[in-house]
Amino acid sequence: MEIERKNSSDEYTEFLQNQVSRLNSVLSAYQRKYLPVRDEEVKSEDPLHPWLSDSSVLSPLLIEYDNTIRNLKNELNQYKREQASLKERISEVVHENGKMLQERRLALEREMGTARTGMESEKTAVDSNILDNLQHQLEITTKERDYNSEMLEKTSQELEELHRVHKEMAEELASKLDEAKYLQNDLLKARRFAEQLQVTNRKLQVEYDQFLVTAEAQDQEVESSREEIRRNKTELKSLTSANEDLKRRLSALQGQTKLREKDKALLSSKEQDVESRLEEYRTKVIELESRLTSSMGMCKRVQEQNTALEERIEALLKKSLEQERVEYEAGKHVRESMQLVENAVLERDQVLVREKQKSEEVNRLHEVIQKLLHDAGTKTKEEVRKVKDHCNKNLQKLMEELQYMEMEGAEKQAQLERALREKGAVEKELEKIYQEGPSEITRTGMTFEQLQKKIIIAEKTKEEALQARESLTSLMHKMEKKHDRQKTQLLLQNEELKKRVKQLISESEDIATNRLMLIDEIDNLKRELLLSQTVQEQLKQKSVTEVASLEQRHKVKERHFEEKLQNVEGMNAHSVNELREMLTAQQRMGFKWKEESQVLSKKFEETVASLRYETKSPNQVRLHAMRYTKYK
Repeated sequence: MEIERKNSSDEYTEFLQNQVSRLNSVLSAYQRKYLPVRDEEVKSEDPLHPWLSDSSVLSPLLIEYDNTIRNLKNELNQYKREQASLKERISEVVHENGKMLQERRLALEREMGTARTGMESEKTAVDSNILDNLQHQLEITTKERDYNSEMLEKTSQELEELHRVHKEMAEELASKLDEAKYLQNDLLKARRFAEQLQVTNRKLQVEYDQFLVTAEAQDQEVESSREEIRRNKTELKSLTSANEDLKRRLSALQGQTKLREKDKALLSSKEQDVESRLEEYRTKVIELESRLTSSMGMCKRVQEQNTALEERIEALLKKSLEQERVEYEAGKHVRESMQLVENAVLERDQVLVREKQKSEEVNRLHEVIQKLLHDAGTKTKEEVRKVKDHCNKNLQKLMEELQYMEMEGAEKQAQLERALREKGAVEKELEKIYQEGPSEITRTGMTFEQLQKKIIIAEKTKEEALQARESLTSLMHKMEKKHDRQKTQLLLQNEELKKRVKQLISESEDIATNRLMLIDEIDNLKRELLLSQTVQEQLKQKSVTEVASLEQRHKVKERHFEEKLQNVEGMNAHSVNELREMLTAQQRMGFKWKEESQVLSKKFEETVASLRYETKSPNQVRLHAMRYTKYK
């Protein structure tokens, strides 16, 4: 029995493996054939499941995921607040810079207007070039400032778009995780249902084992009845052999009677007595023959009954074989149903593994996206901060240089005005001296030498003023050269900043392409998840219908088997009772027939002995007479 069970279990495992491979091929074909369901079709107006609303049911991984999502949302809100505050500060700084530039421009225009009014007589090309250069530099700085502010706005807009995309992706991932939780709970329900089916199948297996035990007990009873029938057959054979011996004895007796008839023909005197006795013996023999015929009829009836019993036993054996075959088919069907259930469980496990892998891929992609967004945000923030700091430093340097140049220009302008005033005063004095020289000399009482000394002093002051003017012009040229060098440096720095901005734009484009690729991958994963969800639902419905049909079939077959078992048990008990009654009747008849045969054999032996004695007595008389005649 154990070997048969092992063989059946091996066959059952092979059958399960074949069913698993077949269902996997069917599932792959179904996944290739049908497209994923849209989100709009999946959504419903049903109330939320407990694993979506009740925090006690959630797993630690999902709780951790919710905490991370909550922290990320808080960080996003904080970043948005910081970005808004930075935008306000930048707008305030830009507004203040505009105000300061306007004030500086108005102050420069005023100073330039005063300088023009004071220097209309001696306006040179150098001052106009310096002012034009300053105006050009101011325009360039304003353009750079506007360009930098535009770049800041663009980067802030890109950051906002990235944050929005990240938020959408987080919402999609949360919805996917909710769907995965729903699928996981459905699979747990299917697993519990499969476990219940396994428990019921185990109970049925136990009942089937009990039925096998009862069938074995019935087989043993049938074998015992067969042995009793064999014993009865041997007894019948012994009885038939005894009957044949009796027949041989009867034939021998008939031969002896024939000899005796011949002897009786010779001995006519004693024939009448002998014939009367023989007639009595014949009547007894006829009675014995009639009894033998009746016993033979009884034996034939017993044989017929035995044949009928054997036919009944064969019919019962056939019924038991058919019942075993039906039970084997039922067990095979149960094994097939178990195979289907286990295949469904294996497919469910495979779907769970696939969903786990897809969730891991989604988490990995989510981490990569977060990392890319974080890196892009940090890079853009750092670049913006660097550009902002650099622009602020350049603006501060330019403002300081402008202030320094304005102060130097004001000082030089004051010196020029003072020199021009002194020059005008000296020229006026000289003119006055030339005009009123002789009269003044005579009036003041100064000598010619004193006047020459005054003239020399005036010329010295004139030369000093010219030298100061030359030194101022040289200083102006030096400052222009220095300003040109600073301008070239600022242009180089501006080109470097433009290159950096282009690099940032290319990096942002790469990030956008990567984001699109990641979005496509997420869409593909979403389609695969929807496909797996639809396939899982169909498999679940199919397994539920198959299990229900199998349960119904099993119940019907179980009722049929129970009815058959009850009928077979009743028939078996009835047949066993009939066999026992027939065996007891046969044993009684055999015992009675044996007693009668013994009595008849004893009577026959007595008659034979008496006949022998009687036959011996006339032979002796005859021999005695023959001897007497010879003696005479």
